[in-house]
Amino acid sequence: MIMIILVGPQGAGKTTLANIIKKRLSKDHKVCVVKLIDYTILHHTYLKLLRILAKNPSNEIIFARLAPIYVFLHLVGYVISRIKFVTYSLTKKCHVIVEDEGYVFKELADFYFIMGITGALRNRFTKYGARSFLRFLFRAAFKKMYHYIIIYVDAPYEILLQRYIMTKRYIEPEAYINFQRFLYKILLQYVVAYRKDFCQCIHIRSMDVKSLLSIADFIINVLRMV
Repeated sequence: MIMIILVGPQGAGKTTLANIIKKRLSKDHKVCVVKLIDYTILHHTYLKLLRILAKNPSNEIIFARLAPIYVFLHLVGYVISRIKFVTYSLTKKCHVIVEDEGYVFKELADFYFIMGITGALRNRFTKYGARSFLRFLFRAAFKKMYHYIIIYVDAPYEILLQRYIMTKRYIEPEAYINFQRFLYKILLQYVVAYRKDFCQCIHIRSMDVKSLLSIADFIINVLRMV
């Protein structure tokens, strides 16, 4: 079975690409599109707690103490997503699973961004715990029993801003989007270095029709070889 993970900032075109992939592959394969970012409910609950504590002058001390809880919440969120993934694999009998929200890449971007802006990573033990969480998440998320195609759909903030203005949608903060793009490149390098025997990474900088169709054709060729 192949799992296709679409990574990139909101508005980059991941959903559009997921729909194209599904349309091109559905004739010969059972394709399931699923969102595996169930950590977000727990993540936003934690952010509400931070807002309540934001007026306290000793914020950084409190955030450092709350960091283990935050790590635990993200761990629970990942376990929920993993259960959903296994359920889809077994009950839906999918040949291809497409995740168009970033999977663990998105989770780690949210995790490290919040840990960074709250100052929690200045604590040595918290920083060690965050690194341990990163290593665990990647080892758990990428198993050799599956073949992974990770597609990074990149787009700078200026282009995203134009798209958001045209569609009148909410735009995420520029600092967060730039952090996402920076972290995704590092994480993809990690995947290529340590999981290259069963993971393939593709970087898309253009969302033109020709590029999207070539990606779909590439996936079809991978399916023939797997």
